[in-house]
This record gives sequence, C-alpha cells and structure tokens, in this order.
Amino acid sequence: MTTQVGVFCFLVALAPVIASAQVVQQSLLSGIEAAVLNDGVELQLVFDGPPPPVESFSLHSPDQLVVDLYATSSVPLTADIAKATHSAQARGVSSIEVIGAEERSRMIVTL
Repeated sequence: MTTQVGVFCFLVALAPVIASAQVVQQSLLSGIEAAVLNDGVELQLVFDGPPPPVESFSLHSPDQLVVDLYATSSVPLTADIAKATHSAQARGVSSIEVIGAEERSRMIVTL
C-alpha cells in the first residue's frame, strides 16, 4: 500500500513538469509568399519562431484548402496576401485569406 501511494505522489508531483514540456511555443505568422511551380503553386509561410503544428482539410463548393496553424498569431498581411494571390492566380488560386483567432490562425486558399 505504501508503494502505491508513493508512486501516485511522485506522478502528481511530476504532472506540472510533464504538462510544461508539452506546451507549444507561440509563433507569429509574419509573411506569406507564393512560388509558381511547373505543376502548381507553393505557398511559403514565414514565422518568427518554430513552425507550428498544422492540420488541413478541403472543402467543396467553392473548392478550398483550409490550413489551421495552431499556437500562431498573425500580423496584418494585406500586402503579402495580395502579392501571393496575384502570383498564385496563374495556377488556379482565386484568393488567399488569413484569419486570426485566440489559439490559432487559419489560412483559407480558394481555388
């Protein structure tokens, strides 16, 4: 019985250390560029820190690629987005949007 209580107390004492090790550093999305390739377009995102965890999915009607950038905030990227959209339009991209939220930024690429 003493061993089980000791192990439990040890794990409870380690919980804040384990939790802090899993915290993802907040990054700032500070730029976006488009590179036209032979068979498509590559969007290059610029961060002030390590690249964040991402998830993506696609939607239809209209066709869109949605990319969630977790632990990311963004500065207004109006000029960068306009330039990237203009470059990407040659490969079928009609618009690029970046929307900031509390815990993530979302990039929406409409085809």
